[in-house]
Formats: sequence, structure tokens, C-alpha cells
Amino acid sequence: MLAFTVLAGALTACSSSSSLSADTGSSAPPPAPSGKPAVTTTRNLPLDTANLQVVQIAGIGSVVSDDDGFPLYRYDKDTAQPPKSNCVETECILVWSPLLSASGKVNAQGIDQTLLGTVERGNGLKQVTLGGWPLYRNTNDEGAGQANGNGVDGAWFAVGPTGQKAG
Repeated sequence: MLAFTVLAGALTACSSSSSLSADTGSSAPPPAPSGKPAVTTTRNLPLDTANLQVVQIAGIGSVVSDDDGFPLYRYDKDTAQPPKSNCVETECILVWSPLLSASGKVNAQGIDQTLLGTVERGNGLKQVTLGGWPLYRNTNDEGAGQANGNGVDGAWFAVGPTGQKAG
């Protein structure tokens, strides 16, 4: 929420009237004012129902992904019993986006439904869990099938179909 507030404030400041004018050298036209901040990705917004599937990623094996094919990760500093996310600071959330489900519902192909659940984050949002482990997306994954977050800091790992570390 803090990052959104900062972004909204920055965009408001940039769009307000000013006597300063500068040519930034950008050939792109300025965005049309809409009263809303621009959103570059919707992968971090809560879906009503989270959709999961199992995909194969070279060098790792079977990995759980979102419905767009982006791999999901677990964090060794979280806990599975009871489920708890320890990625709560802004610096963490900006890189490791929690997989959220507004309704708490999760659909999954190739995954035992009894292993799926949610845990409430401090802000009241429901984060999807697998085998008790809270799930995240990595913002450095730019396309389906990439797993750039696997092994980061020796604590972040692509998650397999039972909640185990993939690979």
C-alpha cells in the first residue's frame, strides 16, 4: 500500500500544473490524464479466484505456476505449520509479489486440492498457500517458463506440486 501511495503521489505531482517545463528527450507521447495511476502489471492484484497449474521448467522440473505460466515460489523464512508469510516489508513485496485470492478460492490442475489454502496477511488480504507455504511471484520473471528467482539468497525456491522445493 505504501508503494502505491508513493506512486500515486509521484504521478499526481508530475501531472499537476507547473511553471517548469523541460524537454526530456523522450519521443513517447505523455500519458493521457485519467485521474488514476498507470499500472504496468496486474500480476500483483488479487484475483477473485487464483488459478494454478503444473508446468515443466528446464533444469528444475515440475513447478507450480499461475494461469499465465509464471512460476510460483516459496520462501524458507516463512512457515508452513502454521502458515505465515515473513515477506512483509515493502522491499520484499516489490520483488516477491504475494499470490492473492480475494475470495480465498483456488483452482488447480494437477495439484491435490487438500494441499491448497490461504493465509491472511497483516493487511487483510488472503495469500494462497500450498502445503502450508505462502506462494509468491518474482518480478524478475519476464515471461512464462522463466524461473529467475529460483535459489535467490539461498531462501527462495520454485515450488513443486506438493509445496516442496522444486528440482
